[in-house]
Amino acid sequence: MDRANIAEAALAYLQTEGDFNHAAKGMPILKHKKAQQILTELTELESGWFMKRWLKKLWNGRRIETLKAEYQKRFHRDVSFDLEVFARASRFAHLIKELDSQKNPKSLERFFSSMGRATGFDYMKTIAALAKIAGESETIIHELLIKGGGICLAASDEGEILHPERDMTRYLAKLV
Repeated sequence: MDRANIAEAALAYLQTEGDFNHAAKGMPILKHKKAQQILTELTELESGWFMKRWLKKLWNGRRIETLKAEYQKRFHRDVSFDLEVFARASRFAHLIKELDSQKNPKSLERFFSSMGRATGFDYMKTIAALAKIAGESETIIHELLIKGGGICLAASDEGEILHPERDMTRYLAKLV
């Protein structure tokens, strides 16, 4: 993960989202710089505290509607879905950047905790995106263990190298 920058991490997450979710496949942000610009501006215009958000919407409402209409017209997609996926990818990328800068076990714990809260503890996309960043030759998962109140799930590789993008993603996509 040392070589991952924010853009690479976000792209890895967006590609993984497309692997898991048919509606995310072919998102314009993967191919068009303008889609990224629109989604970035919309995210900035709509972020902030509740009162701040209300005031921003009041002042920037026209700009927000213009951007949404432009996105719909240009890419023939509903911007609200793509905006949610873009927000998850951005969050993932910023957490990766934090993780890279703080190289210690606590930062890894914070990373998975934050991703768990953000994704409803659906770690498969996170693991697959991390594998995309690391590359096929650098990904080895010996055991995935999820334990908690009333649940204990474990999966081990039985001595084989498992690359989530190649093996797990395709398998899980069939289940969904």
